[in-house]
Amino acid sequence: GFMHGLPTKFLTTPACVSRYLPLLSYFLTDGIFSKVLIQGGTGCFLPQPMPNGAPPAGKAFERDTLLGIVLACSTMALPGQTNSYSSVDIITGMDVNNVPAIESLLREQLSHHATSLSKILVASCRVSPANRRSILQWFAACLFLNESRLKMMSDPLQMAFASDGFFLNMSHTLLLICKPFLVPTPKHLALIDPVYATFKADQSTSIDQADSATWHPLLSTLHGATKLAGLDDSATGAASSVSSADVRVGFTTECFFLTHRCLQLGLLPCAERYQRGDALLQRLQASLQRRAVEPEMLNRQVRQQLALTTHLFLPDMLSLAMKFYKLTSAWLIQNVLPADCQLDPTDLASLAKLTWPMTDITRAKRFMAMTPEFVVESVADFLRTVRRAPGRTIGLLEDHVDTLSTMLSMMAILMSQKELIKNPHLRAKLAESVSLLLPTAQHHSMPINSLDQNKMPTRAREQLFLSHSLAKVCLPGAVLTVFVDIETTGETEQFEQKFQYRLPLLGILEHVFPLPGYHEKFTAIANESVDWIESSGQVHVFTRFLNMIVNDAIFLLDEAMDLLSRVKELEAEKDTGEWEQLDATAKREKEQQLAQLQHLARPHNFLANVTVRTLAMLCSHLVRPFTCSTMLDRMVAFLNYFLKQLVGPTMGSLKVKDFASYEFKPQQLVRDIISMYISLSVDDAFVRAVPTDGRSYSKALLNQARQVLLTLNETDLAGKWFDLSQRIMDVEEQLLADEQADEEVPSEFLDPILDTVMNDPVELPTSGNIVDRVTIMRHLLTDQTDPFNRAELTPDMLVPLPQLQERIKKWKASRSRD
Repeated sequence: GFMHGLPTKFLTTPACVSRYLPLLSYFLTDGIFSKVLIQGGTGCFLPQPMPNGAPPAGKAFERDTLLGIVLACSTMALPGQTNSYSSVDIITGMDVNNVPAIESLLREQLSHHATSLSKILVASCRVSPANRRSILQWFAACLFLNESRLKMMSDPLQMAFASDGFFLNMSHTLLLICKPFLVPTPKHLALIDPVYATFKADQSTSIDQADSATWHPLLSTLHGATKLAGLDDSATGAASSVSSADVRVGFTTECFFLTHRCLQLGLLPCAERYQRGDALLQRLQASLQRRAVEPEMLNRQVRQQLALTTHLFLPDMLSLAMKFYKLTSAWLIQNVLPADCQLDPTDLASLAKLTWPMTDITRAKRFMAMTPEFVVESVADFLRTVRRAPGRTIGLLEDHVDTLSTMLSMMAILMSQKELIKNPHLRAKLAESVSLLLPTAQHHSMPINSLDQNKMPTRAREQLFLSHSLAKVCLPGAVLTVFVDIETTGETEQFEQKFQYRLPLLGILEHVFPLPGYHEKFTAIANESVDWIESSGQVHVFTRFLNMIVNDAIFLLDEAMDLLSRVKELEAEKDTGEWEQLDATAKREKEQQLAQLQHLARPHNFLANVTVRTLAMLCSHLVRPFTCSTMLDRMVAFLNYFLKQLVGPTMGSLKVKDFASYEFKPQQLVRDIISMYISLSVDDAFVRAVPTDGRSYSKALLNQARQVLLTLNETDLAGKWFDLSQRIMDVEEQLLADEQADEEVPSEFLDPILDTVMNDPVELPTSGNIVDRVTIMRHLLTDQTDPFNRAELTPDMLVPLPQLQERIKKWKASRSRD
């Protein structure tokens, strides 16, 4: 009774809690006293149930338990909380130069309390198996009854759940308990049993029976959690007949999943709140400059952010979390390898020698069907948290480059094997995490707040990718596969959302493509894609990727230019005084319309710039995939159309007042588009195709582009463009001569879609129509249906017509002789 009454009656300050820890240690590590305290039922170690018999609120674990009083100590004071460090009050009015010293002192106290409590709990677990079970059940019950914390992102002060500070302390404590097995040795990894996540808990047992081995609240969470791969009999057969009463798993397994769940409910949501708080701080600063808010409101937000920063970015806790997620990454790698593969999951050289993507994934699918999605997702979320940490803790990344290497291995493997993760959005999230490790990550994400200003040291990130032998094998194919799968998920995502998914992938591609090892792998994949089309008529993932990135560029440039032309019109109306003639309501509507267009134009231009720049880079290294029969006409039409928009007579409609504010870079776009012409012109087929584009091509366009290049002082590029223009005009003259000499073409030789002479006629079995293979393959890249009746149609269904093809060849040869 004395111990139970301490929390609410006497432990009102951190100093009292510090004196309480030795007393708690004495009672919890003594065989007799610990049995009374820990195994004494509810109201002693666990909180009391509600008067109506319902489980207690999650907050009760913080407010009414022996352990909760220690875990509640934090730099973040909540309404009615007395046992918190007064960092907010200390920081108020203090010279900013003294804040780091105060933070250091407070963090030392936080680390001391977490370390002391973890040692007490480990010692108590060693007293008896019953103690160990009850302590783990305390953590499990606390997590289970606080799960709704994930739904309260808009109001972190809800009193029904334990506080942020409590959960940060609990995360730190559990990480310290896990510390002995955080080194990912084969022995430690083997102690983590994935089958544990498939056991079904006995829901009939309530919290007042928590001294029984049959109450496993964590099992309820794990069993109901979404798994990485689809569940099947092979994945669940081993556990289907096992009830929670029969569960006998190791201490390591339970601590591993408890810690994952705690980090998901504690550390990661706090990081999200920090980011939102930082964004709010910037808005308040802007409002204060306009004198739209009182200074005290800004000061209060500054104090709250400092209090959260002090605890959230605790170096000891983050360092342990880095090691924990390295262990998680190694565990995932080890369990997706074939059963007969006994490699160290951190041995990059050995892993790189395996065949990727793997062909035998039976064991991997079984494992992934048992593993909750949040195990992988939390690795990605934590990496984002640390990547955006304040500058004074960014050194943590350099101290754990080996951890980042293991994380990169895991993410590259799982991205490349889409059968192992059924959720395409999670694979896209992994791609975003990989992009955060890039030295140039800041160029491939739209800055949202000042958190993006904190960059991981470039040298470490450069070496990470240069020396990562497994990433050189897996990452190129993984980037292409995820990029394509985002489009073909069948989800009703907005088109703009898909661009946000693809943006990190373009960042990865642009950075690693020129690097040794990666470049050779990309080139091999690209050449393979052309060989596939020429030999079998099948569409390779690289061809789909090129088609989609061209689609993206067309959409983004079209939308951006349309938005800019509308902005131009409204700016002109405003400058001429037309708005002054409007009534107040109409004028306000015009202002809102202009603001909305300005808001939309910037991201569209930004994304267009990155997409076109990536296309230009690919064209400069890979010509065959762009000039193969499937992509040639599409590339010509794309380049001609947008060159006309940028240098043609309508370019004046894009001249808004401030290009920079809209991320509009017409000069760079012209350079990129002209460089693509010149790169692809090494293939004569491309040169012959340029003047056949009846929509946008003209001789005048060639000269207009040259004049713009000279205006930009791009004399070298202008010279190359002049030479290419001469070749294009020569082809155009020959085409005109051929057209005048043409005899009537037999109708059976004409493609019914494009009305051009076919080269490789094929029959569509779904409608009976005969079209050129190039025409239908281009259609099937984005829509695998028969264009005549919308029936399902795939490339392997096309029926070759060799006899008709031979007749066409003879006709062409005859015409050539004539």
